[in-house]
Amino acid sequence: MPGEHLPSLLLRIAAYVGEPPAAISRWCGLGALRSADRRRLDMILPAEVARSIAIAVGCSTGELLDGMMRSFVNDALAPGDDGLPAHAKNWTRGSGTRYCPQCLTARPAVFLAHWRLWWSFLCETHQVPLHDTCPACGEGISDPALMEAHPVDPSRCRARLEDGSRCGHDLGATWHEAAFDESAPIVRAQAAISAAWKRDRQTLDVFIPDVQHLFRTLRGVGIALLAADDTALIAELAELDPSQLHGLFDETARIGTAPPKNALAMGALMAAAFALMFTSEEEVRPIIRRLTFARPSAQGQTERGPGSAATLLGYWPGVGPRFRGRVLRAIDGDLPAMQRLVTGSAVRAEFDEPAVAAYVDFLMPHDSLRNPTWTADHIPPLLWANWAVPLSVAGGADPETLQRSLALGLTAALAGAYRDVPDHEAIAGIGRRLRPAMLGTPAQTTAILRQLGELARYLAASEPGINYATRQRHLPWWQLLEPTHWDMICASVGTFTGGPRRLLNARRYLYLRATAQPISALPTPWAVVANGRDAAEYTDFQIRMTAQLQIALDAYLEAWLTSTIDAVSAYDRGKGTSPVAVWEPPRWAGREAVHLGPEIDDIEVPALHDLVASGVTTVRALAAATRRTPQHVRWALRRHPVPSDQPIFPIDWSAHLRQIPWQPYLPVTHRNGNDADQDVTVLLPYGWHGARVYRGAGGSHLIDWR
Repeated sequence: MPGEHLPSLLLRIAAYVGEPPAAISRWCGLGALRSADRRRLDMILPAEVARSIAIAVGCSTGELLDGMMRSFVNDALAPGDDGLPAHAKNWTRGSGTRYCPQCLTARPAVFLAHWRLWWSFLCETHQVPLHDTCPACGEGISDPALMEAHPVDPSRCRARLEDGSRCGHDLGATWHEAAFDESAPIVRAQAAISAAWKRDRQTLDVFIPDVQHLFRTLRGVGIALLAADDTALIAELAELDPSQLHGLFDETARIGTAPPKNALAMGALMAAAFALMFTSEEEVRPIIRRLTFARPSAQGQTERGPGSAATLLGYWPGVGPRFRGRVLRAIDGDLPAMQRLVTGSAVRAEFDEPAVAAYVDFLMPHDSLRNPTWTADHIPPLLWANWAVPLSVAGGADPETLQRSLALGLTAALAGAYRDVPDHEAIAGIGRRLRPAMLGTPAQTTAILRQLGELARYLAASEPGINYATRQRHLPWWQLLEPTHWDMICASVGTFTGGPRRLLNARRYLYLRATAQPISALPTPWAVVANGRDAAEYTDFQIRMTAQLQIALDAYLEAWLTSTIDAVSAYDRGKGTSPVAVWEPPRWAGREAVHLGPEIDDIEVPALHDLVASGVTTVRALAAATRRTPQHVRWALRRHPVPSDQPIFPIDWSAHLRQIPWQPYLPVTHRNGNDADQDVTVLLPYGWHGARVYRGAGGSHLIDWR
């Protein structure tokens, strides 16, 4: 019969021909196996034995595999090191079986392989609970003895009674049980679970979006339900009368080591677990929170406390990412802000679950969010302006500090999106940098944490682009924008070249645009003096930047990055980065009921352009006129520069930018003791920032281009 347990088939053949099981076993080649190997027969079937059985029985070896327990491995059953089912890993049954009396009446002595799983609790043919024990003696159904020397009737109970005799009761003869309705939660739960171990893809797509985590999640949710010791709640979720479950759940010293032995109790538990897993989250969120806090504290005290997110998740052991998100959202209000950020507990379910459930391979599950490609190096030191502007709600904070803190917050959220327990180094000290005062009111805090978490999940599901750390540390910025190239750019957009100061500001602009660094991180030769004319000139350069000049500078920057990145990659493969001048993720605003900062485009851009064209070039005056912050004005003009009436004449930079070879030796001019210029060629290591060069016995000299 399809799905019949292999030992059941052998015993049935022996009973049919009137021989002891040992005779049939030897006939099929099992006599040559050790006793331990025969016990593992339904897990590890030697090829020669499989051929012998197939020939003797008259079937294919593939049909034999359907009756082996190893067909459930990695789904409903976890094997141990010895090849036998491992009890502690996945609620695996060690011995014995359940059975359906009506099935045994229709097909005498046919015991199905899946009846041996704890996950099998309902007969899908007759929709009645399976039986765990003999109706007459109350003993469990023992495993068949393949080397039994006397003929046996496998359809009868083989349990030993007190007088030493066998029970012998016909297992098909029992009391009548009413069938469950097809719409009953216990029926739907069994249908989904059996579809999972059968790997019925069509059914799975309907029931379970993340099937590879199904059995681990069922076990974890079941453990939480058992730990609450609330039979009435289980009955309510399973839509059963509580009296039906009275006395069916076992008392255990260690909760969760084994599931309920009674099939109806197991079915009710799984139906309740399915309700928590797949019912509308808004309906079950209070129940999930109540179950989470129903456990004693880690110290064994009777008090209940919020605890850390890791501790609270530990009360739902082994659950998959989808249900883990449900638990975190249920306890979101009980967690500190930084734990909410790292765990993503504030992220909306409709955003989080599709990303978590987007596993691409059914037979070999692949969780893309657990294979990091985005790292801290791909997050700009200053968060992208289109996200930083609306999330900047702390009026008293320095804009640059706030933008940097939000970037660090995104890095921490990204670390949490990749794994259940994020790397402590990735989130160390985040609470001191992204302080509560920067997050505004409680409602604003929730909105900011939600949006950072959603952005982190968007990035985790996409391919990274710019590696900002590589750009800042490893590219030869001293070769950026030669004077002749600057002259060509200005001529192409019809703007004036200016003197060395304007060229210096253009270099500053390109460096900061490419690396997303703050002004304070400019290399030493390009550093802006905080007070005096230098800072004012650079601010004026940014404000008066025309759209045409920005396009021309970006075209040059991308061409320059292409040539230099190729050279760096050739020197040290894997350190290259995208040659795109700038990149930012798309901005979406969640359905927030609370007011955050204005979006970056929420400013009168035409009025801003008119003010600049009329000669207003101080940031404070522009901010006052547009009723926005000075930093918002800077970001808006960087995003929407003032257009000019001059056409752009594109430049093919491939003819002008030489292919820059990586030069491990850099000529450096310094003054010796006699005040005479002397050219000295020194070795500059890969990663030219902070290069230390020692001149020998005459002393040491630090060469640092910064």
